Amino acid sequence: GYAFPVYTGGASRTIVDRTRDWIVANDFDTTGTGSGDLAALNAATAQCLTDLNKGILITRPFAPSGTWVIGPTGSPIAQGVRISGAGNTAVIRPGASMTNLIEISAYPFTIEGLNLRNGSGLAVNAIHVDKGNNTYVCHIRNNQFESWLGVTSRCINVAYLNDCIHVEGNNANGCTFFWTLRGGNYECLGTKNTLNFCTYGLQVLRPSGLLQVEGLKYYRNTHLASTVSVYMAGSYMCWIDNNMFGSHRGSGNGIWIDSSTHPNTENEIIGNFIGGEGYGNFGIVVNGTGAACQDNRFVGNRISEWPVAGIAIAGSGNDNYIGQIVKDNVVRYNTGSPSQAGIVMDNTPAATVQNNHCYTNGSTAMILSGTSTGSTYGYNVFRNGGLSVGGSGWSNEGANR
Repeated sequence: GYAFPVYTGGASRTIVDRTRDWIVANDFDTTGTGSGDLAALNAATAQCLTDLNKGILITRPFAPSGTWVIGPTGSPIAQGVRISGAGNTAVIRPGASMTNLIEISAYPFTIEGLNLRNGSGLAVNAIHVDKGNNTYVCHIRNNQFESWLGVTSRCINVAYLNDCIHVEGNNANGCTFFWTLRGGNYECLGTKNTLNFCTYGLQVLRPSGLLQVEGLKYYRNTHLASTVSVYMAGSYMCWIDNNMFGSHRGSGNGIWIDSSTHPNTENEIIGNFIGGEGYGNFGIVVNGTGAACQDNRFVGNRISEWPVAGIAIAGSGNDNYIGQIVKDNVVRYNTGSPSQAGIVMDNTPAATVQNNHCYTNGSTAMILSGTSTGSTYGYNVFRNGGLSVGGSGWSNEGANR
């Protein structure tokens, strides 16, 4: 390559041309003072959109004075943008008040290896995605999110009607919401993310009157000291499996499925460890009777130390809550105050409650109650607590011990 002058840190120097491989955002800063950070990022983006064989490389801190918009003006078109950070100095933080630090409409895209900080609290969201319904897989991976603590602040905010967003290997510390995924999003994936002291981990929402989130798979993630690890209010055929949700805080829940206004149907909650450490309310709670909550499966979870109940499903007693399956779960040490039981099923027609192990759960291990027409239970094992069956519709299909 050939040599050319650049201006960084207020000094002029000559370096080898690296743009054969990367478009280096630093090289577009002609001020050396940081005041040109947004202009440098925008210039690097414009250059990238003319040569999609190259990615954008971040190697020093940036504090843009406005939102970094990645994508063409107007309707998004296929672009293939890759943004990568190199080293611990690949920091981007807001330099002025803004809603989103980064907005992405180009697709497919990859954003990786950045440290996105909001210690000053100037921005609401770190990354906002609005690429539209298409099957181009887009990656947000191996980034660090720090101090996104506003009441509505989100590390990753995905708008209504986006598909195939993959969120992988990120770390978030001290944030309000890690990932908010809205309705009309299909085949999204979240895996191997580690969260510490985040109020909400995954938040699944459905805007009023619109489509649910469908086909989400969220697995092998680790959440520590969250208030709510997973909140779902508008979901269909989503898998939450093999996660480690531990040491919850405050009055929260491990997994909260809320059908107050939007339906949650045919979801799989499988093989998770959900630890309360003596705090919070419920390991898994399903409530809200304003919309359908049908045919969900809760299988093979290990739930420990929740003061109210390990699993609690409070239904409507009609077809809105038909078909819950609670099977092969281990629920232990739920002995806090006000302790209800290890497993509570109330007003859940056509439910199946089988092969669960409940032990050291106060005076009652399992409560089955309410209008639960056509529901069955059997082969559950209790230690240090008994079985309470009331209401109507419950049928014992096998020995409970």
